[in-house]
Amino acid sequence: MKLKLWLRLVGVLQIAGSGIGIALLVLATGSDDSLAASIAFGVLFVAALVAGIGLWRSVPHRQALVASGLFWLAQVPHLATTSFVYRLWTGPACEIFVKGSGESLNRGIFYAFGFSFDFDFAVRPERPFVFGINLFAIAVLLLLWRASRAAKPAIAHSEVSNDDRSHVPRA
Repeated sequence: MKLKLWLRLVGVLQIAGSGIGIALLVLATGSDDSLAASIAFGVLFVAALVAGIGLWRSVPHRQALVASGLFWLAQVPHLATTSFVYRLWTGPACEIFVKGSGESLNRGIFYAFGFSFDFDFAVRPERPFVFGINLFAIAVLLLLWRASRAAKPAIAHSEVSNDDRSHVPRA
């Protein structure tokens, strides 16, 4: 497949995943969740939605690739301890992980298609230690990095308005 087609597929996954994320955050308004975390992830999902639309364009600008990269970078780690948990993935996920502690340490592979978001600072002694890495998100990051090497930066309006007067003849 051509790079452009892969970027469009990532754009679709991003648009769908961030749309679901925004909808779930709106539905969870008023719950016990942290307002600061909800706002932070709301901003992430809105930026990912805009960047996903940017990836759908025929020639995505570097800004869309960078914003998309941040969205997928947020989906790489999975960390859980007795006092903290962080996990986010939208669309496909393929995670390798270690779970437990001491002699009861387990390794495994988790794969799914859907949406998962967990962010919590509550102390839960029963929660096992988990460290995981989403391989699908890493693959998307590599694709975005490859595309960013060939992408053109967007031109700001102010850069064009004053600097391109050198070709205008003076009276």
